[in-house]
Amino acid sequence: MSTDKAICEHDSCTRGQAGPILAQQQSGTFDCQTSQDRNKAELDDFWTIYRGTNMWTDEVFGHGDEALFWSSMGEGNGDMSRVAPDVNWKRITEVYSADHSLFGSRGIQHEDMRQGFIGNCWFISGASVLAEIPGRMEKVFVNPDNKISRNGIYAMNFFTLGLPHTIIVDDYLPLRETSSGYTTLFAQVS
Repeated sequence: MSTDKAICEHDSCTRGQAGPILAQQQSGTFDCQTSQDRNKAELDDFWTIYRGTNMWTDEVFGHGDEALFWSSMGEGNGDMSRVAPDVNWKRITEVYSADHSLFGSRGIQHEDMRQGFIGNCWFISGASVLAEIPGRMEKVFVNPDNKISRNGIYAMNFFTLGLPHTIIVDDYLPLRETSSGYTTLFAQVS
């Protein structure tokens, strides 16, 4: 058995968990191999982009309904699909002023997290637990300071099945417009 196959058959990947994991395995489109391939793919050069002058956009992670729910997995009538028509994807710098920061004056707090409908409660609860100790969640970020990235790029260090992995994301947020401006779906704004 190859190493890749062994990782794919790891208990956390194949256990019949409720939610997207099982649906991903059954679809043939999103499966353990897809996750492995994404984790092994070469990353854009974070530091060159971060220090540069051009805005960066994540070409892999879409900024639309597919980022909020999987209609191909039968989620087209779920909670998030009902919210999706009201969602506007905006860059942080389009909506929030320069006086906002990445972590806020208090740092990331466990009550900053908002559980949505996209089946990521395992991640949000883990991040919330990390945030219970001041400064711990901030250490996940590669960005060197508490400032909004002028290039729209952020990097975080995580572990995937016990292996270190850096995730790079852009600064597009799913927002809802209200009479007083925009509100976030999944976190508090600092």
